[in-house]
Amino acid sequence: LKIYRLNRVIEAFKRKHFKLTKKCRSIEDIKALPQPDVYFVGSDQVWNNQILGEYNQAYLLDFDTTALKASYAASAGKDHFSSEELDMLVQYAKRLDYVSVREDSFRDMLKAHGLADVMDHIDPVFLLDREDYRSISRCRKEGQYILIYYPDAENLTEKLALRLSEMNGGIPVYRIGKQKNRNGIRGIQNVPIEEFLGMIDHAAYVVSCSFHACALTT
Repeated sequence: LKIYRLNRVIEAFKRKHFKLTKKCRSIEDIKALPQPDVYFVGSDQVWNNQILGEYNQAYLLDFDTTALKASYAASAGKDHFSSEELDMLVQYAKRLDYVSVREDSFRDMLKAHGLADVMDHIDPVFLLDREDYRSISRCRKEGQYILIYYPDAENLTEKLALRLSEMNGGIPVYRIGKQKNRNGIRGIQNVPIEEFLGMIDHAAYVVSCSFHACALTT
C-alpha cells in the first residue's frame, strides 16, 4: 500500500511536468513508438548490473533504428568491473552515435578497453539551477528544522541530525521515507515531489547519504 501511494505521488508529478509516451516494458514496445530524431539513455545507475540484476538491453539501446542513439551521463555506479563486463559494455557502446558517462573513472576504463570516443558529463540534476527547482517547489513547514533523507544502515544520519538539533536549541527533525515517528524524529511519507524540493530548500540542515539530495542543497 505504501509503495502504491508513493508511486501515485511520482506519477502525478510526471504527468504534470513531463511529456510522456505510453509506458514501455520491452524493446519491442520502444520500437513500436513513433520514431524520434534521437534516443537518449541516462543517467543514474542505468548501466549498473548489480542493481538491475543484469545489463538491460533497453538501457543499452540495443535495437536497430535509423534515429541517432546516445547516452548522457550514463552511470554504472561502481569502480570495479570484470574484463568480461567492460568488453560487453564497450561492444554495446560502440553501436551508439554518442557516448557520455557520468564518472571520469568509468570513462577512463571504457577508453582503456577500446572505446576511444567517450565523454564524461555532469549528472542531469545540475542542468537546472536553483531558481528552476524553486519555481515548482513548495514547503508547508515553518521555522527552522533539520531534514533527513535516505538514512544509512547504521543510523549515523539519525544520530548526527539529533546532535545538530541539540546544538541548535532542539529544532525539529523530519525524516522523509518509510519510517514513522521514532526517537523524536517525525516521519513523513509519500511526500509530493514539489514538497520534497521545498523541504530541502528551506531546511537549516539536510542530513543524507543521497548524492542527489546533497546536490539539491547547493
